[in-house]
Amino acid sequence: MESLVTLLITCFSVLSVQLTSRITEAQQCQASVDGISLSGHVMSTVVVDDIGSCSDKCAVTPGCQSINFYMKSSLCELNNKTVENTPSHKVQNNRAVYFKNPDPLPPEPVRRGILLGSGSRGE
Repeated sequence: MESLVTLLITCFSVLSVQLTSRITEAQQCQASVDGISLSGHVMSTVVVDDIGSCSDKCAVTPGCQSINFYMKSSLCELNNKTVENTPSHKVQNNRAVYFKNPDPLPPEPVRRGILLGSGSRGE
């Protein structure tokens, strides 16, 4: 009887974790929007294989909040803003696909007053 109770508790715990994981995934699900792009907020541009690679690049780039992807050229623009927080910069663009990063990394802090790579080797 004790092993049955342990088994039931274990099964419940596994199901609970799986359900919580799926709810989290569903909440983070975002849709791409064909025919629009965000103008004036491109932080970098790269050429990638597909929109998934572009989205992945944004997901690991600090400060990247959204992307503009151009299918024909495989051009990926990483944006530091979104259409939602800069609606006046939303542009109709039939060549582009826009996608908002559901979980952006914070931008890297700016270091002021530190001179890196000055050529000094401690001499």
